[in-house]
Amino acid sequence: MDNFINFLKENDDGGAHFTTATKADLNKLLDLGKGHLSTEFIDFYTRFMPKKDVKIRDIKFFPVDKIEEENSLELPGAALYLHDFLTFATVSHVGDVVCLDLKDGSIYQCEHTLFADPNEPIEIYLDTINETINLPINHENIAQCSVKLADNFVEFTNSLIDNEWVAYDVFQYLTEMYQ
Repeated sequence: MDNFINFLKENDDGGAHFTTATKADLNKLLDLGKGHLSTEFIDFYTRFMPKKDVKIRDIKFFPVDKIEEENSLELPGAALYLHDFLTFATVSHVGDVVCLDLKDGSIYQCEHTLFADPNEPIEIYLDTINETINLPINHENIAQCSVKLADNFVEFTNSLIDNEWVAYDVFQYLTEMYQ
């Protein structure tokens, strides 16, 4: 995490928009993580938590209070959280959420309209093949209908440091997948 924190300090006036997490913030984050957060994710938020939404490249990282709000009150975060995906950021120019898979630590870009109702199936209309696909909303289908950005938080942050991260058009990705 030191590389990512140093990168942020260099690109954010020495880290002016970040702070050390309080004990309450850390406990809230650990509770949200259901015991499945990686050491690196916890380390980042413990040592260098965003004070407010902070944009890094095209990703807006949330402070812990906003992570709690996104995963309990806001959609699609609350719908995804029911299936063990923790929303911790958003893709700023498209509104998709960036989630941590609490089962394996992978990072996903989840299209914000696909998971807008936790009680409805995932519905994807693919105009290139003129077909609607309906899938039950569950962990496996959420992962299948999202773009895996990285295998873990360190790989994800390294892609931000190296400017290799790219926002995906999730519908285009799904169209190519289902052709």
